[in-house]
Amino acid sequence: MNKKLSIIIPTLQKNLEFLNQLINTLVVDSAVGEIIVIDNSTKGFGYNNDKVRVIIPDQNLFVNPSWNLGVKEAKYDYLGILNDDICIPQGFCSKIINDISENIGIIGTNGYSMINKSYEPEKITDTSYRLEETSFTTFNFGVMMFLHKNSFYEIPQDLKIFFGDDYLVFKNKKHHKKNFVIEDLVMYHYGSLSSNEFSSIIKKEASLYRKHTLSLLNRLLSYEKTRTRHIFRILGISVTINREDTRQTKTIYGG
Repeated sequence: MNKKLSIIIPTLQKNLEFLNQLINTLVVDSAVGEIIVIDNSTKGFGYNNDKVRVIIPDQNLFVNPSWNLGVKEAKYDYLGILNDDICIPQGFCSKIINDISENIGIIGTNGYSMINKSYEPEKITDTSYRLEETSFTTFNFGVMMFLHKNSFYEIPQDLKIFFGDDYLVFKNKKHHKKNFVIEDLVMYHYGSLSSNEFSSIIKKEASLYRKHTLSLLNRLLSYEKTRTRHIFRILGISVTINREDTRQTKTIYGG
């Protein structure tokens, strides 16, 4: 039996052109069994294809609770969690599904490889990429993630917008599963269509994330490496050292 993906896309419908182009790409991919659109705008969304299922909550669930809901609703064991503001290569899901396994953790995205676009989406035909093991989330890791249902751990409900991808990577590391990042993939990203207006709560959610992931012992004595910092915790005091990272995102601006 051929493996199939359940694709989960939360949306606020900030840019319907990008969302529709993304769904156009997904519905013709034979590896995609269903596309679950969680319409957090609550306005209603229509797309005439049997693969597309729209869930309209009573109010905006925000990002991480939408991921939780989408996974619960998914028919298939293989999952793709995608932003609504990206363009990916045609046929990409048929390739990446072969790398998904219940024995590994999360396959996320390296935002440094993305091309930021400020205008209309485009079709992409180059599906080449490589996977690199990672011990932490890379820039924009959660923009596009692939995983087996057994590698998804329900994200705490008080984490609404941020740190959902960090939590999934953390939980899979804790269960001795390797996480990976997609490198050298050609894809476009409109960029922060849905999260900019909520960025003021990032400090609050960072504190909540630490409570969910750090034991008392880890708070007293631990070392953590993230995308941007080395963090040393000694007797409850955190000392951070910035990591040098010279990589830059590619940006295309247009009218």
